[in-house]
Amino acid sequence: MRILTRYLSAAFLSSYLICLFFFVGLFLVIDFFQRIDDYVEARRFVASQGIDLLPLVARYYVASVPIIFIQVAPFVTLMGAMFAVTRLSRSNELVPVVTSGVSLYRFLAPMFVYAGVAAILMIVIQERIVPGIAWERKRIDRIVSGKHGQFVEELPLLRDTGGNLVGFRRYDPSRKIGEDVNVTRLGPPPSTLTADRAIYRADGPRGDGWYLENGVEQSFDADGDPVQRPVEFAEGVDLLPFEVDLSAVDKATLSFGEIAFLFRRNPDSAKLRVLLHHRLTFPMSNLVLLLIGLPIVLNRNVRNLVVGVGLSALVCGAFFAADFITQDLGSRGAIHPVVAAWLPTIFFGSLGICLFDTIRT
Repeated sequence: MRILTRYLSAAFLSSYLICLFFFVGLFLVIDFFQRIDDYVEARRFVASQGIDLLPLVARYYVASVPIIFIQVAPFVTLMGAMFAVTRLSRSNELVPVVTSGVSLYRFLAPMFVYAGVAAILMIVIQERIVPGIAWERKRIDRIVSGKHGQFVEELPLLRDTGGNLVGFRRYDPSRKIGEDVNVTRLGPPPSTLTADRAIYRADGPRGDGWYLENGVEQSFDADGDPVQRPVEFAEGVDLLPFEVDLSAVDKATLSFGEIAFLFRRNPDSAKLRVLLHHRLTFPMSNLVLLLIGLPIVLNRNVRNLVVGVGLSALVCGAFFAADFITQDLGSRGAIHPVVAAWLPTIFFGSLGICLFDTIRT
């Protein structure tokens, strides 16, 4: 059995690595050619900043590799297994295994072990690596776009735990400084606060919070007449710089802990609840896709690699389409967010177990 395990492991891992390099490389090449005009236009601006364009682009794509791996890992796992089994079936190597008395379930077990390892690796990369490189990718992307890499622009309107709406035209995450600040307080009494800059200080004279430059608060008196007064501190605004940081990057690059933090601050957000549970279910798709894909190939005795690839794409397409639809429905509140996150995994996992039980051993 050790010889068979080593043999299947070699067949699976070689197919897995080939598929992994192919899909990661394909994503990088497509992205590069989509951005090549931006890179050509950015040469003069990047040179004026004293930065070499080629190393900058290289860093961007090196930082993109872990993110791409997270996206394609389940598909690569299934594709590697399909290739390995198809090659063994085409060379009639599965028949001697079964006729020798070795259960096909036992023979295929190493693939599920490697799928579990891939799932764990996805979690580790998502939690430990991706959040750190997300800012680097965004900074490089801004420089290439001809913008200042120190600042983040196009921030969404943020809401703190008190219901205040806070907006920055641009934000410097390293110095915790927001510019062109606008705060809408729901009251009572309702008011609007504007400032040229807001600096978050943890050791300020009035405690933790946003200290303002040229801050003005506009409100109304008891008679309904407008009143303006200068303010130096955003009283009652408990928005944290960490929240501003997280709002500036793609939610797909956040770790489980970061999403959990945002959800605790916004417990009514269905989108965050779906995303929180999806962090648990998505790595499991490595195993779910194997449960569905392997029985299809084995029961149909597929020996053509092209057919194997087509079946892999069909299985993955069905799963990810269902996953996308349920996430969208859960984020919009059409179905419960927890159900939206877990339904595809439970349904396709149950279907896979039933199909796997039909394998002729």
